[in-house]
Amino acid sequence: MVDVSSSQLWAYDDINTFQATQATLAQSSTQFGETPAAAFCPSCGALTLDVADTEAGREAHVRTCKDSGEPETNGAHSDGEDTDEAAHRGSTEPADKTKRKVMSTDNSSKRSTDIQHIARPGHTAPAHGATASHAASEALQESSGGATDQERVQQWLRDNELEDQAEAFAKANVTPDLLSFLADEDLQQMGVMALGPRRRILAAIQNTCASGACSTMSNRKCSASGSTACSAAGGGAKITNYFQRNAPHPAGKAASTCGSPVRSHLPSWQKMPGLPFLVDRFGKGTEKAACKSWFLTHFHSDHYKGLTAKFKAGVIYCTLITAKLVHLCLKVPWERLRVVQLNAPVMVEGVRVTFVDANHCPGAAMIVFEPPGRAPIVHTGDCRYHVGMQQEQALMAVRGRAMLILDTTYCAAQYDFPPQLQVLQFVLEAVRAEAFNPATLFLFGSYTIGKERLFLEVARILQRKVYVSASKRAVLDALGLPAEYEALLTTDDRARLHAVPLWRVSLKHMARTLKHYRGRYTTIVGFQPTGWSMHSGRGRAPRGRRRQKGTLIVYSVPYSEHSSYQELRQMVDFLQPAKIIPSVNNDGGVKTSRMVESLRGPA
Repeated sequence: MVDVSSSQLWAYDDINTFQATQATLAQSSTQFGETPAAAFCPSCGALTLDVADTEAGREAHVRTCKDSGEPETNGAHSDGEDTDEAAHRGSTEPADKTKRKVMSTDNSSKRSTDIQHIARPGHTAPAHGATASHAASEALQESSGGATDQERVQQWLRDNELEDQAEAFAKANVTPDLLSFLADEDLQQMGVMALGPRRRILAAIQNTCASGACSTMSNRKCSASGSTACSAAGGGAKITNYFQRNAPHPAGKAASTCGSPVRSHLPSWQKMPGLPFLVDRFGKGTEKAACKSWFLTHFHSDHYKGLTAKFKAGVIYCTLITAKLVHLCLKVPWERLRVVQLNAPVMVEGVRVTFVDANHCPGAAMIVFEPPGRAPIVHTGDCRYHVGMQQEQALMAVRGRAMLILDTTYCAAQYDFPPQLQVLQFVLEAVRAEAFNPATLFLFGSYTIGKERLFLEVARILQRKVYVSASKRAVLDALGLPAEYEALLTTDDRARLHAVPLWRVSLKHMARTLKHYRGRYTTIVGFQPTGWSMHSGRGRAPRGRRRQKGTLIVYSVPYSEHSSYQELRQMVDFLQPAKIIPSVNNDGGVKTSRMVESLRGPA
């Protein structure tokens, strides 16, 4: 039996989850290449373990799908879709880094489909959802008649005065369905390195989605990522309406002790109320703040936006992993960085400061500020709550009296997704079901930083090498992975497990990959860690969806590095904060008040 407890990458929600997952993962590790009988419904693609708790119930589901000729609504998309469009219909989502993701049913096709945003590795969070994706795709199709995907995208670029980016989009084979999932990090990987053009592209994507009558778009964030997110818009587009985290706070009147009067454009989730500190806020708008001590919760672009190698305004406090990435990727000098160990309080300008693991991406931390004679502040940055946080001394010490600045990416009852370990279990079961063919290549979507735990744990449990690009390897090296995981990484693409940018896990891009490896692989199975799914609340939340076209298979799995709505309520119930300040979708008005009220009360 594999000792799952040896994993240094996972936080276990409870002992029952731990024990159940330990047994299942151990079984998975010894059966790589075997196909469980009737693991997936042949009609809808759903994992049969997810559709019912009994064998009789699972058999009934399969019969119903077969007899009706249509998949059950709790299934996944079946074979036969001509393009990736099937995977992007009918869902809506919150705001990676925008933050985001969702699954729902398309009434016109009567097929349950899955969707996910590629972002968030940085509030790169639920970026655009299924509805947004479909809206953008529909808008392109309506404006371009019977043109091909490439022609529609090229026409879209011309319509938005982005002709200079045509070569990058053509090279990346961006389709209308992929368009609305693009985030800042993806654009950089496509070769769009200048900030101005990336802002203009993201603004144009937002406006296209809006033209598709997506009523919920203004309530979402753009993701990543691993790290994705841009907050300012170019031209006349108001991209700040989409990237709410970086948008000016309408009521940003928090008192400040930070040098000159702080403008209202520094919201209270970035300018710590009553303290001379800025958190996850750099560059434009901070010139008058005159702060000396800055804090960065993690290395996602919607949090470090504005931070460059020219930073000289003070020093930045962050974890070691974040400091390494800031120095490696942004070239910020080491003398401007101050490394803070987790659970090791430090004094900053007379304030006791403690970093606590945020269970988000590598290096992510929550920050507890304890000023003398004043109420403490807990800033969660981006986090995924789990019950183990109730054992954190720094959090326990401020229960009932702290101001809580909370990551509210998924603060709505419909945002329900299973624990990360259950998603890992699903992925391992899927790999077992698909690996009977030795000529099968497995792709795992990830960000520059974010989603690593999924492919690293699969590689560890199955004891298989995982291929990463040279640039990805450089980032992973900066994380200081345990030797057990480090030994599993390789830049030899002959490995059957590949970690790739999330946008490459699509039927169209996988077809190109299959052509590239012609003769070596006959089948490609891709995993999209979508981040969240819409769940009706009836029964367990689905752990993943499967769709197939020929020998190309895509699994969308609701792997999130942000707290679900119920987890947010559990965190509030634990901390019993004196005040809650949402850091996402905070309009300072009635919507925010209702959001806060919904978090109160027993979870």
